[in-house]
Amino acid sequence: MEVVRGFARRDAGTVAGFEKLEFAHVGDPALRTTLAATLYGARWIYGLSKATLVDGMERSAHIRTQLIDYAAIVEALLGESLRHAVIKGYLQGQAHRFKDPPKNAQTTALLTPTNVDDVLPKRSFYWYIAVASDEAIIDDDLRRDAQWLRGTRNAVHLFEKAKTGGDYYLRSSRRAWRVVNQTVAATKAWRITHP
Repeated sequence: MEVVRGFARRDAGTVAGFEKLEFAHVGDPALRTTLAATLYGARWIYGLSKATLVDGMERSAHIRTQLIDYAAIVEALLGESLRHAVIKGYLQGQAHRFKDPPKNAQTTALLTPTNVDDVLPKRSFYWYIAVASDEAIIDDDLRRDAQWLRGTRNAVHLFEKAKTGGDYYLRSSRRAWRVVNQTVAATKAWRITHP
């Protein structure tokens, strides 16, 4: 068993390394550590999958776990960037004013530095993506990829999975990994220009 664990850890990185490299731009230290631990876990699952040469239903289970974690990381990075934008007064777009940004039909409680910690967590991953795009935290290509990841993550609900007939394939894991890396890069770049 120790050989399998060692193989799984080999390419997983470390929590401390992820905190320093991928998530140094995240202002909240507790969130930074949680992001790093989640990324480590997802990468460890990937290594475990390779070490045990799983396929079929077993591989699908591993990939499903990774997709959930990767989506959680993207959601948290966008949420943290939007929180920073509210606190520092960087919001310039209009999408944050609406409950369903593309439709702009129903206004919602405006985010302020005094209410951001109460209001922002009640917003959806969909909203985070739409508003982050409107605020140019992410570009349109990453917006589409993040929406794909959100939809894929939502397919873990068995009613949704049964409806779509979706399954979890290795290419989904690879694409989700790219979305995580692109979101890390985009939020880092945005944070540099919005200290």
